[in-house]
Amino acid sequence: MKVKKGDMVQMLSGKDRGKQGRVIDAQPRSGRLIVENLNQVTRHAKPRPIRDAGRMGGTQMTPGGRIEKPAAVPVSSVMLVCPVCHLPTRVGYTFKEVKGGRAKVRVCNPWIAIDQPQRSDVDDAEGVGQPDQEEKRIDRERSWTIELDEYCRSEQQRSDDDPDGDQRRQARAQAHASTR
Repeated sequence: MKVKKGDMVQMLSGKDRGKQGRVIDAQPRSGRLIVENLNQVTRHAKPRPIRDAGRMGGTQMTPGGRIEKPAAVPVSSVMLVCPVCHLPTRVGYTFKEVKGGRAKVRVCNPWIAIDQPQRSDVDDAEGVGQPDQEEKRIDRERSWTIELDEYCRSEQQRSDDDPDGDQRRQARAQAHASTR
């Protein structure tokens, strides 16, 4: 599954189509996700006593009634929202070179990495020390800046090469909006 816990996703179908939410739980075996505040279902519950509540003095009850909670949705009915460009995107994988080896990273296009590559444990085996948190933060910011600059330059070059591209993109966006 290319979607992980904590990712922002957009619903592609169902009663919450077009809405975005954060993944609370991923269930790879069943291919389903639980998304925060989406696909809400109502369950009716009886008031029940809480276990071991007698030790705290008196019986305590869980409230009964109608309870709203999010239900699992198939992973095929959601699309990952890129944290950099904030658009729903198809996810690919690429390998990034990190100190001591390679790391597999999710990307939304060749320039924007969704995940930051994690250092492998290879350098620990070779005796190379772990960098401190500040070095990690600086490396992460530098790699994001470089990737974003390259992406923006490629987009600018694409629009310079094709002067009618903006009009086509606007027409495509309007057509897409009218189908909703």
